[in-house]
Amino acid sequence: EPTRVWNLSAADYGTGQELLLLDRVGPGLAPDTVVLAVYPHNDLINNFEGLAFRTEVSPGDYLRPYVAPQGDRLDVHFLHPARAWLRAHSRLFAVLERRVIDFAGRHKLAWLLPFERPTPPRERIAQGRAPHEDQEIYRTHPPDTEWELAWQRTTSLLLAFRDRCRTLHARLVVVVIPDLHQVRRIAEDVELDLRVRQLQHATLDRYLDWNLPERRLARFFHDNAIESVL
Repeated sequence: EPTRVWNLSAADYGTGQELLLLDRVGPGLAPDTVVLAVYPHNDLINNFEGLAFRTEVSPGDYLRPYVAPQGDRLDVHFLHPARAWLRAHSRLFAVLERRVIDFAGRHKLAWLLPFERPTPPRERIAQGRAPHEDQEIYRTHPPDTEWELAWQRTTSLLLAFRDRCRTLHARLVVVVIPDLHQVRRIAEDVELDLRVRQLQHATLDRYLDWNLPERRLARFFHDNAIESVL
């Protein structure tokens, strides 16, 4: 029997944006199966506004809608609501805004940029943090800290995805995609390993728990009857 596949992937979408897309097109497509790709390394950052502008792996933070499930309803908000409204209603504003940000980035005009320059890895390691902010996903954090809140937001979005698929009578399969640094060692990792050995007297593989996101997601999927491929 012929199979029809719709590829609805988009660069830098978080789980919340993917959920909005499913709500928009799902009823019309009436899929038998929904395959949701989860890339924890930046999806947690994409999903939670508390981590906005703090990494280089989530470039759309300035523009993206942030989605917070509230029961059956989705609370959708932007970091700069007035600018988001202008961007949606004025092509001129959108073009000028993009050009100003591009100009500021090329000329290193920090006061015009909507984000701060990241702290250098050496300084972060000396402070006992992950070498890069996005690598905090490979460390455990106390409750109510921003990374834990990002995990809570992400799992609530995944539950909303499950419930939406049940409403559509569609099978949900979540595919978890690893980060490059989890599956192969590159030159940057060797350099970071040397930094960690110098400043924290540990290896990078002991300093960061590379399999932590997958273990955490595996427990969540098992506990909430969500089919997954890790």
